[in-house]
Amino acid sequence: MSKLGLAGVGVAILLAAWVLVDALSKHTAPRGWASLIVVVLFMGALQLISLGIVGEYIRLIFWESKGRPPYILRAYHPAAILDPLPPTRNVESELPMQLQIGDRLSDETGEWEVIGSPYTMAGGKDARVRVQRVGKPGGTEIRIWRAHERISVTRA
Repeated sequence: MSKLGLAGVGVAILLAAWVLVDALSKHTAPRGWASLIVVVLFMGALQLISLGIVGEYIRLIFWESKGRPPYILRAYHPAAILDPLPPTRNVESELPMQLQIGDRLSDETGEWEVIGSPYTMAGGKDARVRVQRVGKPGGTEIRIWRAHERISVTRA
């Protein structure tokens, strides 16, 4: 819309120049018609420019609200494979996005093992991870934490 509005402003300027030349030389246009058309065309072009600017903002809001990642990985190589951790280490608290496959969590319902890589939702505000109860490989759950919360983790 902005480009169409700019084209309209250009046409309005050309028409205003023609009206000025016509008024000074031939007087072929009906009285009052030329000035009315120039004003209407110019104001319409300004409205189209404004709509184009508002449309651009709405487009950016739409893309942001989808919550898609800024890039897509072609291949994923977990850090645990490339750089293995020491055999045993206890960690007092971790952020949810720092969880790794094999980490163990404990809560009031029992002990859980992380079986999937963490990912975020809601624009990076919520962190989710797939877990299963230790010793019961059939049932899995997706646990959700706020991305800034700390979680007590035991790393094997």
